[in-house]
Amino acid sequence: MRRMLTFQDRAQIAVEVAQGLSDRQIGDLLERDHSVIWRETRRNSPKSGAYKPVSADLKAAGARRRPLTRAVDADPMLRARVLADLRCSRTPRQIAGRLRLEATETTVVTMTHSPDAQGRTVSHKAIYQWIYAHPEGELVKHGILLRS
Repeated sequence: MRRMLTFQDRAQIAVEVAQGLSDRQIGDLLERDHSVIWRETRRNSPKSGAYKPVSADLKAAGARRRPLTRAVDADPMLRARVLADLRCSRTPRQIAGRLRLEATETTVVTMTHSPDAQGRTVSHKAIYQWIYAHPEGELVKHGILLRS
């Protein structure tokens, strides 16, 4: 099934909402789950209550187009720590767990060969997304070979 709503879908939603159909009925007509319709109408209806398909489509296009800044790239200190730990053959889960431990426990010291993250944390999922966002061979230039 399709993932994104098209402008035609949004125009149809506007017509059906104006006719007073429920989210479930509109979902059945568009062959979409009713929760998709509910989110779309709540997200793109001003306080006056009238669903606006044109502004909804523009808003959705803008959200798709926005540049994504990953947590690891946004913080140079965190990036240095993640790169250093990956060079030491630590997994993203190990890195995230240790960062969380260092941030919450005052008695825990920074690991050997790792720069201090100064209380910053990141999830293992964010580290994996950051890794896979790199072009092939880019991490090898940093001396990083991932475990398998």
